[in-house]
Amino acid sequence: MLWVFLGPAAEPALCIAEGCDCERIGAAPVRQPVAAWSAWAIAAIGWVAIATAPTVGAGLLGLSVAATGAAAFAAHALATPAARRLDGLAIVVLLAAVIAGEASRRWPRAAILAAVPPILVVMAGDLFGPATAILGALLVALLWRNRQGRDPGWVIASFISFGIGTVIWWIGGGPGCSPDAVFQWHGAWHVVAAAGLGTGLRYLRD
Repeated sequence: MLWVFLGPAAEPALCIAEGCDCERIGAAPVRQPVAAWSAWAIAAIGWVAIATAPTVGAGLLGLSVAATGAAAFAAHALATPAARRLDGLAIVVLLAAVIAGEASRRWPRAAILAAVPPILVVMAGDLFGPATAILGALLVALLWRNRQGRDPGWVIASFISFGIGTVIWWIGGGPGCSPDAVFQWHGAWHVVAAAGLGTGLRYLRD
């Protein structure tokens, strides 16, 4: 919030100026208000997870989710290349944090390897796509391996939420894109993603 409202208003990223994420860029400090403010739904899920965390590990996961929401807010509010890179990095760190927690249940020493993808993304920003794909596949594999003793309803709800979110993302970036509309599909994506993260965190607690 301090960065957005008290920091310098740098030039927006080119993709934002051309309509990236559909919502038309406006005046600083919050250049894409719907996408920016809706990102706090993700941060709110993180805050609830922190406040109700039964363990330190659960609290750290909540912190990762809260940071992801805050980074998404900054990315859409500032709309600068640096803010957008921070948003991508936060997603990779969140995935790595979940993977580290899941891996530590069986291979404690191997969990530290989850720090490698975020480091690579910092060193080379164009690795964001491959890093998220690899981490996503690894996460699904670990969740399947660690499924014993857990309520599958929560992870099913999480997958359904992100499945709906994928459709919303596609609509917002294509046929449903209306840059000046009050309703923005990317904002809806943030809310649905928050639901997916909330149910996912609940599953991870079991």
